[in-house]
Amino acid sequence: QTYYQVLDSEQSVEVLSNSLKVQEARVNDIVSRANVGSGKKLDVAQAEAQASQTRVSLNQARADVRNGRDMLAFLVDAPIADNPLSDDYEPPADIPELEAIQRQAELGRQDLLSAHASVEAARANAEIAFGQYYPTASINLNYLLYNNNVPVGNIWSSVLSLNLPLFTGGTIQDDVRSAWSSFRQSAMTEERLRRQVDNDVATAFVNLQLARQQLQELQTQVEAAREALYLADQNYFLGGGTLLDRLIAQDTLLSSQLQLTTEQFAQKTAYFNLLRTAGKLTIPSLMPTTRPTTQRIRNLATEPGVNPATQPGPTSRP
Repeated sequence: QTYYQVLDSEQSVEVLSNSLKVQEARVNDIVSRANVGSGKKLDVAQAEAQASQTRVSLNQARADVRNGRDMLAFLVDAPIADNPLSDDYEPPADIPELEAIQRQAELGRQDLLSAHASVEAARANAEIAFGQYYPTASINLNYLLYNNNVPVGNIWSSVLSLNLPLFTGGTIQDDVRSAWSSFRQSAMTEERLRRQVDNDVATAFVNLQLARQQLQELQTQVEAAREALYLADQNYFLGGGTLLDRLIAQDTLLSSQLQLTTEQFAQKTAYFNLLRTAGKLTIPSLMPTTRPTTQRIRNLATEPGVNPATQPGPTSRP
């Protein structure tokens, strides 16, 4: 955004500079006419006022260029404050449909992938917590290694041990409930994030379409304003128009040119924003090809080993 903001400001400086040269030439022409008695002092004042207004806008655009370049040098951490910036990239004319871009976003957005990993981790924690209900057995290898006697009779009690969770059911139930709650919370967070991603992609898609439509209309508007200025000049020299008509036509052309310049870069910014929301500004080789669907995530709640209500055990439904 900063990069194209600098380009926009530099293009505005060029447009304003060219317009100011034309306005100053017209001011000199009107002053010459007024000196020989064929012009009005009001015309001189109006022309000078418009030239001064353009000069103010030019100074502001130059300040925007300096501030933007300083910010760009800060962001990229390189001394590029005075380096020329190029703009040879053109967004593709054809872009996929909105649904296809949303599917790509669900596959490539790193925050969605992270949220899905959190769901899987919470699911594993729930299974581990539920596994505490099962008895556990262990063997004392140290006893076998450091004792030459073969374990017989009650010696087996020193080698094998069996743990039955008879008096820890309440603690295990609490762990299962907490793990199950964390799992549901993680699944709901991922679902909310997925819907937010789809909404962001849809908004960026609409903004790109709007920018392209605006660009076409502004191109037509600039051509019409240029033609209107030409006609106003001809009427003025032929005595059928006033200087005010020329100034209005000139101001309209300048405003249209500035809007067209801004919209040209706004279209590219909108396209890059669409790529960002779709998760396409990442290394292609790192992008996954498959991802569990939302229905699969919802079905995790009914898979064995997750919901203690569907498993046999000394606990009630959480």
